[in-house]
Amino acid sequence: MRNPIIIYYNKTLFDNAGIPHPSPTDDWDWNEFIAISEQLTGTLNHRGEKVFGTVIDGWPNIETFIWAGGGDIIAEDYQTITLDSAGSLAGLGLLQSILEKGLSPSYSEVRSLGGNNVWFERSRVAMFMGGAQDNFEIKVEDMSEADAFEIGYAPLPVNLDGSRSSFNWTASTVLHKSHQDNPLAYKALEMLTLAIFEWKIAPPVRGTIENIRSINPSKIAAMETIEFTLEFARSGYYIPEWDGISGINHRLWYDLYFEMIQNPDFDYLSAVDDIAAFSRNLIDQRP
Repeated sequence: MRNPIIIYYNKTLFDNAGIPHPSPTDDWDWNEFIAISEQLTGTLNHRGEKVFGTVIDGWPNIETFIWAGGGDIIAEDYQTITLDSAGSLAGLGLLQSILEKGLSPSYSEVRSLGGNNVWFERSRVAMFMGGAQDNFEIKVEDMSEADAFEIGYAPLPVNLDGSRSSFNWTASTVLHKSHQDNPLAYKALEMLTLAIFEWKIAPPVRGTIENIRSINPSKIAAMETIEFTLEFARSGYYIPEWDGISGINHRLWYDLYFEMIQNPDFDYLSAVDDIAAFSRNLIDQRP
């Protein structure tokens, strides 16, 4: 199943700040994204509340920023650790810049409204990095006239090395091993998986993008950006040791990302060196 990240933005907040809208297939880069976030941060919404350019609180995933610098965590050979490469460090530098400049509400502040998505829904954040299937459109339709706003769509910015990427959240339908010899179980799995394709945005089968129009008509306005993003959306190069390298309460998330979003002055370079060495050691222990 696929759910690539795109940019949702509040056209009203952009208009109030006099900022041109990014296009559905914009070639803006991360430096432009940061510059626009700086222009938006500190403006006021219709309730007189401070607006932030974006929101980062552990979402989007850290791969988004590492890829933004042209780096990666693990190379395409599924064994070389590249977390401490120049590109990866440049991407983490972009993340630190966003946090250091206060372009996102603080980690503790985010929870004050209940979650990162609420900041966008309440016009407290101008740009939200969300999954293609997020249902902001339906929520805006249910808002009062005073609170409603028009949603714009754009792809994630171009990476520093000129490449494009979007984290493609993936999942699988699976069988328990106790059913491995049961033909009926495989048939049920197939039927369930195909049924999911009838409501999943975006459908994870090539050539089915147009199904979105019937699955969720409220997503029609986002179609151009979703289709464009699917051309470069990807997952990570995950390896058997991944659970020790990343994941909630593991090294990459807990000892790096979580520390950065809580403390913009955190020495992420030393943390990267430590995690990269730890990860290489895990791989060296392979049979």
